[in-house]
Amino acid sequence: MIWPRGFCNYPVQSGAAAARDGAYLHYFCATPANPNGLAETEPLRISFYKAVAKFVRAYSDIAQNLSEAGYSAAEIAAPAKGS
Repeated sequence: MIWPRGFCNYPVQSGAAAARDGAYLHYFCATPANPNGLAETEPLRISFYKAVAKFVRAYSDIAQNLSEAGYSAAEIAAPAKGS
């Protein structure tokens, strides 16, 4: 599977966000000095995308039955509030 190069071409923040983004870019996209970096880190991106997709599918399978799964009303409301 080929992923779009745009994944590694997003604006970088300053300060703490820049350090976090820099580490993210280095891990998933390598460094600009390495011409083969994107190809070498592609397996990391693919495994990340697969893990996120698996998580989203699992959450969507249980999302309507969270109270039966033992979650409190506050825990159920937290993802909806973005916290």
